[in-house]
Amino acid sequence: MCEARGSPSYQLVCRSLWCLLLYALISVGQARGQVVGRADLLLGSRYVLRGLTRSVGWGAQPELSLLLEHGPAHLSIGVWASYQIQAVGAPNVVEVGYGRHGFGEINVWGQLGYDYEDATGALGIVRYTFHGDPSLGGIGREANTTELYASLGFRNKYAAPRFELWRDVSVTHAWYVQALSATPIIGWPGHPLVFVTLEASIGLSLSQPQPSSSPAFAGDGITHVRISPSTQVVLHGPLRATLTYNLQLNVDPAVKRLAASRGGGSRNLLGWPQVGLSLATSR
Repeated sequence: MCEARGSPSYQLVCRSLWCLLLYALISVGQARGQVVGRADLLLGSRYVLRGLTRSVGWGAQPELSLLLEHGPAHLSIGVWASYQIQAVGAPNVVEVGYGRHGFGEINVWGQLGYDYEDATGALGIVRYTFHGDPSLGGIGREANTTELYASLGFRNKYAAPRFELWRDVSVTHAWYVQALSATPIIGWPGHPLVFVTLEASIGLSLSQPQPSSSPAFAGDGITHVRISPSTQVVLHGPLRATLTYNLQLNVDPAVKRLAASRGGGSRNLLGWPQVGLSLATSR
């Protein structure tokens, strides 16, 4: 899970964290804590990560995850992928490559968390693997990398703020900071249950190197500001559907450039819809 390109100290941290997650998985399982399995599917007209457009055209982002809880401690592990449904041509940005369908990215992640009163903190690791064709403008395995992250959130506050700190430990060694919030607007108690939420986020890039084998920010500073009104409908029991529209103000020059669907020029504002389904079960 950790390539030799990272420094020895970061390789040690990376491997140690994976071992710790495995140990925690065994320990929590033996402690017979609550187990929650979850499946998510997100469809969107583009794939955007931290403000950067990674793929233009309709695609799917499926995710399978497992949450183990024991008292205030919790462990989450999962796999997430990006699948290009709509083939697009040059010079559009597309992870898998021009004119292709298929998986552009498959990631494995793990997280250790702890709840204390209204606050919840977490430490985690993500392994990114890319499966595009660089000869067709896609992102290939040379961009594979690992990130460590820490987060701190406040669940019972009205805006539910959360703060995240990310560190690439394999390729770019860049830092990224993100602040997020989710404010409930309307809750409809009828049948079906409907919840309307306003989500917001802002990103900050630090120590961004150039050049990079994958889409990267042009420099340090604020990358983007996004607001996302979202409507969630409880369809049946644990099955839920979500409709979201993202409106993003692009600040970083690379974010503006990649937002232009046909390449060349730049866009200060970007909007795109997403439709999601989620199913959770517990024991």
